[in-house]
Amino acid sequence: MYQLTRLARKQLGSLVQFIKDGGDNLEVPKPFEQPIFLLDTRIAKTQYVEGIDKRVHDLFVGTRLRFQRDVDNRFDKMAIRVLDSGGYRLGYVPADCNEILARMMDGGKLLFGEVTELELLGEHKRISMKVFLDD
Repeated sequence: MYQLTRLARKQLGSLVQFIKDGGDNLEVPKPFEQPIFLLDTRIAKTQYVEGIDKRVHDLFVGTRLRFQRDVDNRFDKMAIRVLDSGGYRLGYVPADCNEILARMMDGGKLLFGEVTELELLGEHKRISMKVFLDD
């Protein structure tokens, strides 16, 4: 006969209570309570985005950004599109730092960005961001 450790009995008790409650009130902790900071970088290729002026106007420091793999990109098989909250493309994660991030995304990891700085350099828009892993 197997003997349960105190922790196992507590977890089993929580599971039994979860079933009795009909699936309510079970708190399963995430491995990391806070997103994990990975990288400080900028959004590349903004000059090729149609309507970037309006998109930049709608951004502010702290805006959350979404990432989308672009596996069919003919220039870079590790390309990652950077999207605003509405799903509009702002540019790409720079090619010099996208390989590990792309492999993480291909492996099912959820990554996101956050705007840290907005600069207008003549016609060019520089958008700096931090990249996070939400595990």
